[in-house]
Amino acid sequence: MPLFADQIAPRRSPLATAWLACALAAVPLGGWTAAADEAARGNPPEIQAGAAHDVAGDASVSQDVVSFDDLAEVETEIFAPAFDLSPDEARRGHDRLRRDEQAFRASLIDAPRDAEEDRLADLETLRESQSISPYISGDERLAVPIVLDDGELPPGAFCDCDVCRPWDWTVLPEGLIYRSYLAGVKEPRFTSFWFNEPGFGWLWDSTLGGRAGLLRYGNHSAIDPQGLQIDIEGAGMPRLGLDDNRRELVSADFRFGVPITYGDGQWQYKLAYYHLSSHLGDEFMLRTGTVRNDFTLDVFVLGASYFPLESVRVYGEAGYAINTGGGSEPWEFQFGAEFAPPCATGCRGAPFLAVNAHLREEVDFGGNLVLQAGWAWRNPVGRLFRIGVQYYNGHSSQYEFFKTHEEQLGAGIWYDF
Repeated sequence: MPLFADQIAPRRSPLATAWLACALAAVPLGGWTAAADEAARGNPPEIQAGAAHDVAGDASVSQDVVSFDDLAEVETEIFAPAFDLSPDEARRGHDRLRRDEQAFRASLIDAPRDAEEDRLADLETLRESQSISPYISGDERLAVPIVLDDGELPPGAFCDCDVCRPWDWTVLPEGLIYRSYLAGVKEPRFTSFWFNEPGFGWLWDSTLGGRAGLLRYGNHSAIDPQGLQIDIEGAGMPRLGLDDNRRELVSADFRFGVPITYGDGQWQYKLAYYHLSSHLGDEFMLRTGTVRNDFTLDVFVLGASYFPLESVRVYGEAGYAINTGGGSEPWEFQFGAEFAPPCATGCRGAPFLAVNAHLREEVDFGGNLVLQAGWAWRNPVGRLFRIGVQYYNGHSSQYEFFKTHEEQLGAGIWYDF
């Protein structure tokens, strides 16, 4: 049966990947071109297995039609034992396959007939190196069915080249291995959040920034990136007062950092440095006579996150500041959980939930608690746009007022790009 390996087990272990590579290296190459041609003519997801043929003429191929309805049996009887998956994990893989059927169809392309010999040569080279990365060049994507002697296709016969190709170096990679915490209010991203705070009135908190990869040694996937990656991040986080039509700048925090991240399978790790400084708005200082605290931090962070399910993440981190000022203290801890769509959602989107706790030494580890819920859209390269509601309870998220307690309930938008 044809399977789309990455969509069944996007976070498989290196041992499972090696097993799959050996399995693919052992099967004949014949028959993949005709099957891909049939798919490109409009037959997927029902692949006409009879269209596949063995170039050497020594393989017999079944005439049966293969459809997505057959996958549940294959996953539980063949694929799940091979990758040591539980029945629930196999069923989740099957559900994801059906959900991503459209993406699967798009991955089947028909290369030019006159390039057939070159394609076979490329595939033979990959086979000899036990590599399961059947691709042509550039950004072209090719799903290659490989036919066994009994006419059936092995697990992993269709392979997403972005995930399965060998690890190598990429400059300015797409995707983040260690993603920003959804409910982390000091994470660099684009944010607008509106709420009413007793004593301040209506306020508008924004974050204007983001994170991007600089260099990666790993795979080329944007949805499920794995390997070692260096990122850069930065953001300005202003607060505007909205009462009396002043649009007054109350305060602003600024952050810049360099995370080094690593991910393999369901685990991701982060070693990062960031600098944060807080400032008061000039008009606010003149109008109220408030004196600036000059709150500053230079922090090194060690964090880890884990995906028990592809849509569920739990995480935790500890930070220690080597430089403090304005009342800040060295230690901070952050942990939480989130549920969000792991793959491209299309126009319909999907729900998300997130909770985050941030404990800081300068407030006797009281910190804050943030709850978020709403609707999210993810694009094919992993960028995430969300709209929803947020509840915040704890010491102020603007560190010039870090001793002030705030309880916020409002609406916001968040964009991680």
